Amino acid sequence: MIRQYGNVLLSRYPIVSEKNHPMKSGMIEGRSLLEADVLINDKPLKMYVTHLSLNPRRRNKQIEFIASKIKEDRSPVVIAGDWNMKRGGKAWSTIAGIVQDCYMAAKTPSNTFPSLRPVLQLDYIFTTRNIEITSVEVINKIPAASDHLPLMATLSLH
Repeated sequence: MIRQYGNVLLSRYPIVSEKNHPMKSGMIEGRSLLEADVLINDKPLKMYVTHLSLNPRRRNKQIEFIASKIKEDRSPVVIAGDWNMKRGGKAWSTIAGIVQDCYMAAKTPSNTFPSLRPVLQLDYIFTTRNIEITSVEVINKIPAASDHLPLMATLSLH
């Protein structure tokens, strides 16, 4: 049996372009950054989805790569995924210096790991500051579906 995995973005709005950026992780399970341009009511939005390394050194390099990509963007940006980092640490501070952590704006408990008894937040949604964060919610309806609980943010693009 061949295992398949990766990042995915589902959208009810048109995805006008996409690109996958492989990030070397030194593991069998490759890490990558999925980039997509989405058109929402004729307004462009850049979406990124990722799953970063457990190794702090590799994760910091991956975050540096992501930060450089976001700094290039002219459109509003949303980036989400399993970051494998704790809020307030070096990795989090690097990315939070560029984009806003949706949790910090909503001030809602957002522990996502482990799914059956979540005590940590390893999953994050970040946005550029020109996106309004209305709410953030952890979806805990089917905790056995994954080792992480899904994190959902309601956002407003002006």
